[in-house]
Amino acid sequence: MNHALHSHSLRSEVLDSWEQLRKVFPGKSPDETAPRLSAVERVKLLAENVNLIKAARHHLKELFQRIEEIDYAILLSDKDGWLIDMLGNPACIEQVRQDGFDIGVNICEQFHGNTALRTALTTRTAAFFHGFEHYVPKYRHWSTAAAPILVDERERCVGAFAFVSKADRVPESLLPLIQSVSIGITSSYLLEESRQNTLLVHHSILSQLECHLVVLDENNQIFEERHPVPLAKTSCEAMRVITQNGERSESELTIDGHTYMVDVRHIRDHAGRVKYTLGLFRDITQRKQYELRLRDMEKLSTLASLSAGIAHEIRNPLTTARGFLQLFSQRSQSPQDKQFINLTIAELDRIQNLLQDFMGIAKPAKSALEQVNLVSVLHEVTLFLYPEASLQNVEFQCDLPHESIIIKADASQIKQVLINIIQNAVQACLGHGVVRLCLSTTDSHAHIEVSDTGCGIKDVSQLFRPFYTTKESGTGLGLLVSKQIIEEHHGTIRIESKIDMGTTVYITFPRQM
Repeated sequence: MNHALHSHSLRSEVLDSWEQLRKVFPGKSPDETAPRLSAVERVKLLAENVNLIKAARHHLKELFQRIEEIDYAILLSDKDGWLIDMLGNPACIEQVRQDGFDIGVNICEQFHGNTALRTALTTRTAAFFHGFEHYVPKYRHWSTAAAPILVDERERCVGAFAFVSKADRVPESLLPLIQSVSIGITSSYLLEESRQNTLLVHHSILSQLECHLVVLDENNQIFEERHPVPLAKTSCEAMRVITQNGERSESELTIDGHTYMVDVRHIRDHAGRVKYTLGLFRDITQRKQYELRLRDMEKLSTLASLSAGIAHEIRNPLTTARGFLQLFSQRSQSPQDKQFINLTIAELDRIQNLLQDFMGIAKPAKSALEQVNLVSVLHEVTLFLYPEASLQNVEFQCDLPHESIIIKADASQIKQVLINIIQNAVQACLGHGVVRLCLSTTDSHAHIEVSDTGCGIKDVSQLFRPFYTTKESGTGLGLLVSKQIIEEHHGTIRIESKIDMGTTVYITFPRQM
């Protein structure tokens, strides 16, 4: 269609745009190829505009269902003029592609001249062009009507769409239609944006929860599951089953050795129908351990307050009784009587040792810390314990270095700790086996290792609790006092054990260089 023949019928805004375009295309035709994004750039573009595409398709799908035959191609662009979607009649879409428009192409005027899509984006109002009003002759077989997609009370433009028809003029019925479609797409876009924001808030809140979460749908199937820390498959499965079993309120359950506070609730719609079931599992294992420690501390506090009185009431009679028994033993002429008296004295000494354990908890003696050769201390301990090990038919092995290893300690207290631990090892061997004592060093620490081939310990985690013992005649205080002494020396103690394979005690003290 000749430009000169129809200039009298062009609208004033079209004539103004043609004047601008003559500056862009001075005496030559526009370039045949418009800017196109690469495949990677197109993927990124579509990802950035997924909400807009989703909203447009949702609304236009409903429109297509109401209209039996759509003889249009519908082009959708983002706010910068990049085409992001094409819908409508397949034959029209194919013709549009042949004319140079496709997803990832920009509708810039220097390549395409005046288009309704670019005009709608620029002016933020609906625009249309009859076929003969296009500046570029190759597009004059198209008539186009377009509208921007405005949100935030018409302040923010997120894109535009255009109905493209192979006709000389834009049908009058198309203009109100695009206004209606614009409103529909805007509503769908805002609804999707609101849904996305709600989901974002939802997931942000969930990410701050320390609870394990299981959500079931109305068919009691997994809808969502979240675990703040990785769990074993058996734990996850147990949580799903508990949630599927229905509502329960604030109950404690143990799953795979962990204690959880469990709360399962139904989420209902306005009609009272169950839409979701929410299961929250809060791990309170650590809290329960703290509570257990607090109870132990309460026991120790009570023990400490009683120990001083017990010591005062028992020590004096014990000393008197032991003194008179020694006197009777010296005067007695009967070997049998002496044997009985000495046995009684030994039992009184055992009571005295028990009393010392209590006193050690009630009021620990202040450590007289000085530089001590740990090798010499261990030699003295081994000399003291060799006879006892031999009597128990237990082999006692030592691996001590020749050079001095200096630590800052109270030698008598260190001996007390090691005698207690080695005696435990000898007794654990049950009349046969091997006890081994090793001493090694690193640059900053001395490491003592006491191991045995005895019966082992079932629950190592309970060993340092007051009154817990695996021995029939034990008090459950020896290891507690030993741990207390080691920590006063800024050391550490750790115990590993396997049933019927033995136990190893690791003690570490800082070295004096």
